[in-house]
Amino acid sequence: MDKLTKNHRCFNDKENVTAIMPEQHDSPSCEVAAFQKYISKLHPKCNRLWQRSPRSFYDDSASWNCNSPVGRDTLAQFMNKLSNLCLLSQVDTNHSIRATGATILTES
Repeated sequence: MDKLTKNHRCFNDKENVTAIMPEQHDSPSCEVAAFQKYISKLHPKCNRLWQRSPRSFYDDSASWNCNSPVGRDTLAQFMNKLSNLCLLSQVDTNHSIRATGATILTES
């Protein structure tokens, strides 16, 4: 019997489960292009996805980040702070975003 996890709560008989994010060519809000640019600006000596930003940088700088990861507490409060700063009708948490993503992947 398979072990249940936080992300996989029930049996799914789909063999090829995928979730895609289509690239929107020529769109200034293309998520794929934004992610690719973010990855290209990571500090090459830091192997973390979330890195601290310096006080200032230029768009054409090779890196937009310091050789230092974002701290655990900063990441833990990120969605809460972002929800409040954006005046969202509901305050999201890191867990709610993770659970939503897992649900979408499971149902696709």
